[in-house]
Amino acid sequence: GKEEFLKLFMAQMQYQNPLEPLKGTEFTAQLAQFSQLEQMWNINENLKNNQLFLNSLNNAQAVNFIGKNIKAVGNSVYLKEGDSAFIYYKLKEDAAKVFVHIYDTNGNLVTTLELKNQKAGEQKLEWDGKDDKGNSLGSGQYSFEIEAYDADEKRIDVISYIQGEVTGVTYEKNIVYLLLGDQKIAISDVIEIKKNETL
Repeated sequence: GKEEFLKLFMAQMQYQNPLEPLKGTEFTAQLAQFSQLEQMWNINENLKNNQLFLNSLNNAQAVNFIGKNIKAVGNSVYLKEGDSAFIYYKLKEDAAKVFVHIYDTNGNLVTTLELKNQKAGEQKLEWDGKDDKGNSLGSGQYSFEIEAYDADEKRIDVISYIQGEVTGVTYEKNIVYLLLGDQKIAISDVIEIKKNETL
């Protein structure tokens, strides 16, 4: 830091040998180093202030998402016990078979849903919140993985989404999250915003 540099510089001046004083070129070089250190410190402080300003702008803008419908990249869904949950995805081609594997927070497979003959494009699947034995699952966050195959059993590319209405905003470790009920979405994952209409 600049304070330490200045103390070291002053101590050097105080204890130098008067018969062999610091040469002018060395003295000038050290002053130049101090000047550079000062400038770097000021730049660093300015960058910190700019970052704080940008963070405050992002936080303020995030509030404007409340009440709007968003689409975000992701493969998670929040289930409320006793209710259904919706899973969104997009098929790049027509699919003869689609398998939706759903996992709990520990990565354990809870159920697999099979669908047939789906057209290319965006899809919306309603999951009844039950496991593969027909038992209703508890409230919480679940993840899903989608496999799709054409009539020749060739795998098809699938993009999974999270969609819903933003009900709030929360901040964790300098990251802004949008709340879709109890589900948290990083604002950086949002790819589409719509107002007063269903996605």
